[in-house]
Amino acid sequence: MENPSNQSKSEQAPEFAIFQDDRRRLSAFWIKAAGRWNVLPKEDFAAISIMANMIRESPDPETTLRHIAQSILEISQGGEEINTELPPPPPPLGPPDFDPSDFDFPDTCE
Repeated sequence: MENPSNQSKSEQAPEFAIFQDDRRRLSAFWIKAAGRWNVLPKEDFAAISIMANMIRESPDPETTLRHIAQSILEISQGGEEINTELPPPPPPLGPPDFDPSDFDFPDTCE
């Protein structure tokens, strides 16, 4: 392996990096090919934090990052719709043969 001090700064730079400042809720990401930091809006802080944790905890961070990037591209290009429908409501509580009309509920609460 070559001594890092013999490499140029661009050769030493990572391909990708995420920076987050919790106190200021500041997020930025670095892409070596672009050669600069990209600062993100504060409202993206939580989503970037989740993404950073997914990459950090992944057994294969490079593949995880590629999947995230592909998903972002598909969504931004309208290639894949996000399911925003709510799941069906849970079944009602109580025994299956429960009938509220069997009880004499008052019309008002005191």
